[in-house]
Amino acid sequence: VAKNRYLIIQNQIIVGIEHSATGPVIDLGNCVLTSPLVNAHCHLDLSDVQSPIPYRGSFIQWIREVIAHRRGGVQNPTAAHRSVVDAATKMAQTGTGQAFDIVSTCKASDYPELRGLQLHPFNEIISINGERWKQTQHAA
Repeated sequence: VAKNRYLIIQNQIIVGIEHSATGPVIDLGNCVLTSPLVNAHCHLDLSDVQSPIPYRGSFIQWIREVIAHRRGGVQNPTAAHRSVVDAATKMAQTGTGQAFDIVSTCKASDYPELRGLQLHPFNEIISINGERWKQTQHAA
């Protein structure tokens, strides 16, 4: 823990930490500065689920309902895209710098508007069928 230090910032990047100030000072008061957080396992393509998909006594049935929800996103790609962007934006606003996302409906290049969050998607093939399956095989 370093106390009473001065951050040297150039072009919005921390380039150094000093014991004394050499330029304008912005006092942040008592605070903690941390590196961005990493979310190592998320499902942004399920971020539009408003409440948990209920478990009705069968894990297999629950997975089928999750897959059905995902297929609904494939049917409405604009809404699914907006949901992922909204969730990723909230993650970036709350300190997440990188997200490793398990997805079935997107790839990082689908989201050029994301700022402040590096998205590293991994394709999950459990709910992919038809043309999307062919696209995923070709991309691999």
